[in-house]
Amino acid sequence: MLQHKRFGCVGLCVVAATMTAITRAAPQTQNLEQCPLRQELVLEENGRRLLVVPVLGGMGAAAARTSCLAHSSSPLFLNSQDDADVLHRLLKDCVKARRMSSMWVPARRYVQHKRIHRPRAETLVTSSGHVEYDWMSAHYNRTSDDIVLLPFPKEINERKGIICVRRD
Repeated sequence: MLQHKRFGCVGLCVVAATMTAITRAAPQTQNLEQCPLRQELVLEENGRRLLVVPVLGGMGAAAARTSCLAHSSSPLFLNSQDDADVLHRLLKDCVKARRMSSMWVPARRYVQHKRIHRPRAETLVTSSGHVEYDWMSAHYNRTSDDIVLLPFPKEINERKGIICVRRD
């Protein structure tokens, strides 16, 4: 009888040790924010299908537009506060996940949105042939939890992307 108890205790210890080893070996899920790079994201509020893609092939509005066109979509234009909220959420998540450090966005000229700061009027850089929008580089500021819109950088020295809206 004593041997059965010892055998049962040893067996229970082996099972417990095995379960502990399996639990520790399993990948731990981190509570990181998501950056849906190249994955479609559907906004429940308005049903828009969004896609965050890297900007490839050069500088400026043409490269950003082409990056969206390659995915059968068009750029997210910063027209409303809803658009500003989408930009803020996605850029913040991508910066936290270290997948992207800035995004390019066509922003309606002279319109202000909460949590989005634009440079002074004399530093505006316009895309050629368009009088209503400026193509800007959006950068997330961790300290203030805001986004700063800057003119396109002169050099490509950081990971950048663009938010595209899928066409139906």
